Amino acid sequence: ATGVAHELNQPLAAIRSYAHNGSILLDRGRESETRENLERIEAMTERMADITSHLKSIARRPSKLVAAVNLESAVTNALSFFRTRIGKESIAVELEFSADDVLAKGEDIRLEQVFINLVANALDAMADATKRKLWIVAKKDDGNAVVVIRDTGCGIPEENIGKIFDPFFTTKEAGSGLGLGLSISNKIIRDFGGIIQIRNTSGDGTAIAVVLPAADEGRHTE
Repeated sequence: ATGVAHELNQPLAAIRSYAHNGSILLDRGRESETRENLERIEAMTERMADITSHLKSIARRPSKLVAAVNLESAVTNALSFFRTRIGKESIAVELEFSADDVLAKGEDIRLEQVFINLVANALDAMADATKRKLWIVAKKDDGNAVVVIRDTGCGIPEENIGKIFDPFFTTKEAGSGLGLGLSISNKIIRDFGGIIQIRNTSGDGTAIAVVLPAADEGRHTE
């Protein structure tokens, strides 16, 4: 809730400022500058709409059925949540998906939540990086469906690797996170018979893999 409030308060404050300044500019007959302010307000409302739309999809009651989930779609939907941030922070994104659909046993909304959490952590890790690039690969591997998310961030200190899935463990500043994202993500993936692996981490970045049992399209199980 703290993170959502922060994400919404920023554009709200900007809208308030642009609206106030726009009224003054309009009174002074400066129509072109007024139009620029209106365009900025439009951009801010689009950003807020993206946030609230995505929150509504996450808040939907998840299905009790485990189905075949297209991981490319789940990753793409998760990335759309960060469209504004990725552009603002000049982060290069490279996606590598198999020619054939990569289907995993799971539930689409909860898997999307996992990828949101992992992408958010990757973006946070690159906050002070000179090179900012995010790679995401979805592939089939020996009966599994795998998504690998790799960043060029600060990496995970060795002493923290064993703690990152613990509830409320976080290295972020107060107010920036509760330390529940990876814990929740780990539980979701385990519920679907999968695992989250730290495949590589160093001062040059981290690669995290989500490994799930592969599924056949259209198959549903309890």
